[in-house]
Parts: sequence; C-alpha cells; structure tokens
Amino acid sequence: MKRNAFWGIIILISFFSFQKPIPLQSHRPLAEVYGSLLDSLHKYKHKTFEEAADRADFLMNLAENEKDWDTYFKTSNFKIILAEYHNKSNLIEFFIRADEKKLENISIIDFPKNLFYKSEVKLRWAEFYCIKRQTVEAINAIKEIIKGVNKGTLQYDDNSLALQWCYYNLGYWLSEIGQLTEGIDNLLQAKKLNEVDTARELDLAIIIYGQLAKRYLSLGQYEKSYSFNKIANQTAEQLYKKQGVTEQNADYFSSNYCAIAKYFLQVNKPDSALFYLYKGISITSNDQKKINAVLRAKCFFLLKKPQVAETLLNKTLSEIGDKFETFIVQKPQIYNLLAQIKYQNHQPDIALSYCQKALNALDPSLDSTNFHNNPIAANVLVKKDLLEALQLKSKILYDLAQQKPEYLEPSYKTALLTANLIDTIRSDYTSDFDKQFLAQTSYQIYETALQTSFQFFGKTRKEIYLTDMLNIMEKSKAVVLLNNLQKGQAEKDFSEADRVKLYEFRRSLNDLDKKIFDARIKNKSFSDTTTQRLETQRASVHLNYESFIADLKKQYPSYAAVKFGAPTLSISDIRKNLPDDGIFMEYFVGENNIYSLAIDQHNAQVFKNDTPQKLPPLVESIRKSIRPHSRDDDRTDIETYCASAYELYDWLFKAPLNMSQKKPRTVFLSLDGALNFIPIDILLTEKITNNYDYRTLPYLLQQASVSYVPSVTVWQEQKNMPHDRAKNLFVGFAPQYQYTKPLANADTEKYKDVLAMAEKSGELVDMPNARREVEEISKLLTPSQTFIGPSATEDNFTKYAPDFRIVHLSMHAEFNSDNPAFSQFIFTQSDTFSSNNRLFMNELQNQKLNADLVVLSACETGYGTISRGEGVMSLARTFTSIGVPTSVVSLWKIPSGSTENVLTQFYVYLTQNKSVETSLRQSKLDYLKTQRLNSPYYWAGLISVGDTAYAPIGNFNWQLIGLFSLLLIGFGFWFFKKLK
Repeated sequence: MKRNAFWGIIILISFFSFQKPIPLQSHRPLAEVYGSLLDSLHKYKHKTFEEAADRADFLMNLAENEKDWDTYFKTSNFKIILAEYHNKSNLIEFFIRADEKKLENISIIDFPKNLFYKSEVKLRWAEFYCIKRQTVEAINAIKEIIKGVNKGTLQYDDNSLALQWCYYNLGYWLSEIGQLTEGIDNLLQAKKLNEVDTARELDLAIIIYGQLAKRYLSLGQYEKSYSFNKIANQTAEQLYKKQGVTEQNADYFSSNYCAIAKYFLQVNKPDSALFYLYKGISITSNDQKKINAVLRAKCFFLLKKPQVAETLLNKTLSEIGDKFETFIVQKPQIYNLLAQIKYQNHQPDIALSYCQKALNALDPSLDSTNFHNNPIAANVLVKKDLLEALQLKSKILYDLAQQKPEYLEPSYKTALLTANLIDTIRSDYTSDFDKQFLAQTSYQIYETALQTSFQFFGKTRKEIYLTDMLNIMEKSKAVVLLNNLQKGQAEKDFSEADRVKLYEFRRSLNDLDKKIFDARIKNKSFSDTTTQRLETQRASVHLNYESFIADLKKQYPSYAAVKFGAPTLSISDIRKNLPDDGIFMEYFVGENNIYSLAIDQHNAQVFKNDTPQKLPPLVESIRKSIRPHSRDDDRTDIETYCASAYELYDWLFKAPLNMSQKKPRTVFLSLDGALNFIPIDILLTEKITNNYDYRTLPYLLQQASVSYVPSVTVWQEQKNMPHDRAKNLFVGFAPQYQYTKPLANADTEKYKDVLAMAEKSGELVDMPNARREVEEISKLLTPSQTFIGPSATEDNFTKYAPDFRIVHLSMHAEFNSDNPAFSQFIFTQSDTFSSNNRLFMNELQNQKLNADLVVLSACETGYGTISRGEGVMSLARTFTSIGVPTSVVSLWKIPSGSTENVLTQFYVYLTQNKSVETSLRQSKLDYLKTQRLNSPYYWAGLISVGDTAYAPIGNFNWQLIGLFSLLLIGFGFWFFKKLK
C-alpha cells in the first residue's frame, strides 16, 4: 500500500508539472516531496545500478522542469556516487561533463548556488581522476581546487573539509609516484586542518594518519611510522565509541591493521604482520579482504612458505576476476610476487610469464605473450610500479641469457629501458631527497644494465657498448648534484625581486630546520609536540615554496628547461677534457661485480672484478693501519698497510693504469662505494716484503697526480660553467673555541692531553695551529682578509665570503649521517647544544659564492655516507652544488700541525702558477721528504675535487705581470724618446 501511494504522488506531480511550471518557492509541500524523493533514492543504492539510475533520472527531469537546480545537481551527484558504488566508472565522466555543460547555461542570477556546484564539479573531476588513477590529471585538478579555495574563487559547504580531502589526496598521489617528501608535506597539512576543525571528521583523520605511517615507512623512518599507526588506531577506537560498528568504520580499522602489518613487513617481522592481518579479517569488507590476502601472501613468502603464498595469491586472483579497476594496484603486485616465487623456485620461464602478466596489468595494450615486448612508459599511470616490474624482468632475463643466447638481446634492451625509466620518473620529482632515494633503491637496475652491456662488449668489441656502460655509470652518480648546478645557473636569469623572494623562502626553511635540529637535541622522541609542530609548520612553508617554484618555471623558460638527468656522453667527450698524458677512470661497485672504465687519448677499455664484498674491509684495513696506535704512540701497522695498499692497487687499479704502454702522469677518478674513503695516490704500485719505511714506499703519488670528480657530467659542467670572478683573492676563517687551555708552542704531548680532556668534557678543543695556518697563508697571498678568533663568525662568512676567489675554512666540522642537511661547520662554541653560529649545509645552498677554490681544512669534509646512486653525501658536496668548481677536502681527522704544513706549502706552489692538482701533489711529496711523522695519516688525507687542472692564483698573477710588463715597456719607450 505504501509503495502504491508513493507512486501515486509521483504520477500526480508529473501530471501537474507538464501542465504548468510551478515555482518551488511558492509550493513548500511540493519541495518537501522532492526532498523525500531524493532521500528515498539512497534506499536503492544497493539495488541494481539501472533501477537506481532510472529513479534518479526521473527526479532530475522533474527538477529541471521546475528549475529546481539545487535538487537537480544533488540528484546528479547521487548518480555519480551510484556509478562509483557499482563500479561504473566509465559513466562518471559522462555525468560530470553533463553537469559542467548544464552549469555553463545557468546564470548565477537564476541560480545563486551556481558557483558552489561549479566547485563541486571540480571536486568530482578530481575524484574521477583518482578513481581512474590518472595521476597527473588528479594532481593538477586537486592543486587547482586548493588554489581556488585559498583565493576565494571556489566555495564549498565546508571549505575546511574540502581542503582536508584535497591535501590528503594530493599527498597520496604524490607519494604514489615517488614524491615522498612533498607527499608527506601535503598529508601533514591535511592533518593540521583536520585536528583544528571543530566539526572534525574522525574517519578522515584515521586515513590521514594511516597514509603518514605508510609514507614514513617507505622512507625507513620507522619511529615516525609506528607513531602514526598508533594514533590512527586510537582514533579508530574513538570512532567506534562514537558511531558504533558500521561497514565504513570497520574498513578504517582493518585498513589500519594492514598499515601496521606493512610496518612489520618492512622491518622484516612477518610473524607480527600476520598477527595484525588476521585481526583485521573478521571486521573487513570483501574488497579489503583481498588486499589483506595479498599482504598475508607476502608474509608467507618471507616466512619461506612459498606454496601457501602461491595458493593464497591464485585464490585472490580468481576472486578479483574482472574487477580490474578496483584492484588496479593489487594485480601487478600479485603477479610480481608470483614471479618472485617461481624465480626462487628455479622456474625462470614461468617467472618471466608472470612478469609479462604484471606488465600487462599496468599497460593493458601490451601483448604479454611475447617476452620481447615491454610497455610504453607513457601508457602506465604509476611508473614506480612499472619500474618494479621491469626490474624483476631484467633480472630474470639476465639469468636466462647465461644459458640461452636468445635471451641476451631482450635482456639488454629491457635493462637499458629500466635504467632510463629511473630518469623519467625522477624528472617529475621536486625534492632532492626523493630523487636520491629512488636512485638508491633502484641501484640493482644499473648493475643489471652494466652486466648485459659488458657481455655485448665482450662479444662484439664495439665501442657503442662501452658508451652505454659509461652512461649507465653516469646515471648512478651525482645526477641530483648536476641538476642543482644547472638550476643555480638558470637562477641568474631571475629578476632581483624573484631572487630575493626565492632566498627568503629558503631562509625560512633553513630557520625551521635549525629549530627542528635544536628541538631534536633536547627531545629525541618524534612524539614530542614541539618537534611535530615545527615539522608541520615546515611542511606548510615548503608547499608554498614549491608553488612559487612552479610559478617561476612558467615565467622563466631557461629555468623550466633544466631537465633532470645526465646528458648522453661519448668517449670522445671525455677525451676533450684530458691532457695528452692523462687518463680518466670511472668505477661502479655493485653487489656482484665491480666495473671500471678507463679512457685515455688512444684507448678505452672496461674491466670487471668479482667479490665486491671484500672492498669495504680492505679500505678499512688501509685507513686503520696508517693511524697512530694512540695519542702517546706514533707507531702504525706499516706491514698491514703495505699488504693492503698493494692488494687494492693490484686488484682494481693496475690493469686500467697499465692499459697503455705510456704511464699516465695525471689521473682523474670518478669513484664509487668504499673507494671514496681513501686517497688513491697512497696505493702502492709494487709489493713490499721488507725494508718498511713510509718515506721510500712506491706510492702511486710518485708516478702521477690524482684528482677526483663526482661524475663526468658534473666535471664538464664545472669546466663550461660561466663564472663571475671575485675581485679579492683570499679570505680565511679560523675560530677560537671555548676550551682554551694554554698550549706552549703547540707542544705535541701537551696538545694530546688537552685534546683528551676536551673530548671527555664534550667541548670542542681549541685549534691554535689552525689560526696560525690561516695567518701564514694570508701572508703569501695579497690582497687577503682573515677572520681569526672571535671574528670568525657565521655572519662574517655570509657577508664577506662571496667577494673572494679563494675561501679557506680552518675549523671544526660535524657530519650528520642521519640527515646530511644538518651537517655543519662550527664557527664558535658559544652553546654546544644549539644551532647558533653553525653553518648548516642546507643554509649553504642559499649562499652564492664566487670562489674558484674552497679549501676545507676541517675534519672529514670529504667523508660522509654513501647514497647509492648519487655518491658521497659530504660537507664538500654542497660547495660543488652551489657552483664552486674546485675544492680541497679532507677524508679523515688530520692533526692540525701536519695539515698546516701541507696546506702552507700547497699555497706556495699555487703562487708559482701551478694547478691545484699539481700543487697538492708536490706539497705532499715535500712533506714526505722533510717531516718526521710521515705515515699517510699525516699528509695524504687532503684531496682535490673538481676542475683541479685550473691554476687559480697563477692566472691572476700572470695578468698582473703582463700589465706591469706593458707599462714597463711603455715607460722605457717614453724614456728612450726623451733621451733622444
């Protein structure tokens, strides 16, 4: 009866509506009927799509006839929700376009809520792109909404909630494509808005916390990840108490259990992960159960139960069936995991077929039956998933190629495609950290590409494969550094106002970094509210900074044209930078092999050495054996040093250096891995079994000067970069620290006692030798300026350093292995536990130096952590990134007395028109001849990096001499005429 009455009202309304339009405003009962009809539609949501859509269409026609546009667009929104619920995403675009067209034809006078529904349409587009996983379109649409709301050109019932949704989704999609830093910044912004919202949506809060946990987990920041997982769990419990158990909030809870499981998977605790996954099964929906099943399969795989994992994966695949869009993320993951299971089970052919299925799931247009086929990268929405699938395929093809030659060519092509894809992905990233993180996690891809190229070169001896190897090695080194150099040059085109604004943004970020640094020293826990507040504040500033950068790219074509990635090089490109007696050698340290590529003016050759795992202990043996036994005992383990130094030379350097009959006099090295941690010129070219004497050992230093470059592309950029030369020649900084017990003439024994006492007290020992070093050097060079003792401040460095061609820092420095951006030069020790008067490396990025040469006479300025795929993250690296072409840095804590000796002599040779590399080599040889303490520990730790063939002082002096000579000749000519 009720149903018949309902339809009777509808028929009656329809009859009258066709007779004469009736304004809703004057007929409240009719408007109420529309409202009840709209409410009743939700009862049909769970029925068939067609039945529910028919009722919605009926009401939309009725509302349109009455010009009740509010009801019309509410019903249209319901149809879109209906299409989403019934997986009819192909209809969503049609519905949104229809709304968009309809709104264009309705004036704001006739419909005051026109702007509101136009805003809703933009939100629907963003949701649609998210459903279709059209990442670029989704990101752009969401950014447009955020910009519109902030400017007031878009409006919603709840602007705060709309922004929360936008920041969350923007964070999600940026993170999905690998831009983790910017993704986290947006998620933190969503979190901030959600927590201050008086009508706070707890379900959205749970999702935001879960995403933050997931993204910090991807970065390996486990404490932060686990902290957000716990907050998400607590918030879900609040929601249960508030709403009771519903289908929706049960999914939130189970999603959080999945997030916690992912945490335990990442830290290799699959048992704990399984515990939380099983907790989630009982309360989750069917779709969530399939996602849960994929995670459980990963757990069983890690627990060495591949059969259980395989059964679970195949069952999940059959349950997913044709619901492709709903499980577009899971399908490639399932096939990839099945491929890994078969690969581990020594079934490479079956594993390869699963790889092809994974690739087909990412690009449905791919013919997956032919293993020669690879997807077109442009067809794949989330390229990070493509990279993972291609990486596994490359590995399988390489192994198959060892037994079956027909697999070698597809192995080679797939490996190169995968290596090039890394550049494609990173080109869209904004954060240096994300670029480095991607290269680090993709390092095996480069090794597989090198393996296949090496095989092809061995078979054909064609130079093209050597060129491929050169470019693959270059992709794995200092690409972010190169990109920063190029961007720094492009910034010179900015207007003064834009440049000032850019620096202000960077300064704000640097100030916040310092505050975060101070907060972490005082309270190391991430849950500390001060630290969390500062990190959220920094995220907000960083989002505005990225928006400003996007505007700059639109305004300055040269800045927008800076593309990420290393340009393709040829062997002849390198030869152009080599002297006739020079050789360039590039190294790649992989998990299975070490590759070295050597190029001189007449030859080019590649060498492969196995057992790379023995390299770190061998390097450490050399470093350890040359150190004095203690501060009171200058003896070292010279026999171990001689054995290790010759073994390393014979293993990795002898063959490349001897590939030509003529021995090179100048060696340029681009190193990798642990090789970065020792000066190569201390390796021994002959085996020593007796007469151990540091003074007479056959060092490589005796044969050639050795200098270092981060990569060939950086080296070329440094040589070709236009450079504004400063007018003044030399500036030196040597602070005075708090711990100032008197040192009688820098007596060695007393100095050791003071050093021990200072270290015990936690203070920095004062370095009078460093101050004397700067004073002595300044006497050699004019015009010069020195800041010694209290005047050696960070402010004076910032103010005066840009005006000098040689900048010399003789002071304490600290490298931060957890976050290299917090590495610092310490200008004073006014407060040990403060960022005050400490020059952080991220601050230095905002400093424009015109220096030709920077000498970093501080502890371990060239030493740091290895970021695989980028190089050594050291204090010296930042100077290179801001455009300083040449630097002298230290690889260990060299005693200040011997540093003073080597560097003073180094400057003497510079004044004689000698290059940086020649001057440093000659000063080391002089030290060996004249000093009592002659272990390499005392003289070898300083190395030259960059464009070291340059003579920074000689060129300047020759200009003066030339000018003086011309004046002298002119005066002589005038005087001679006078005599006549």
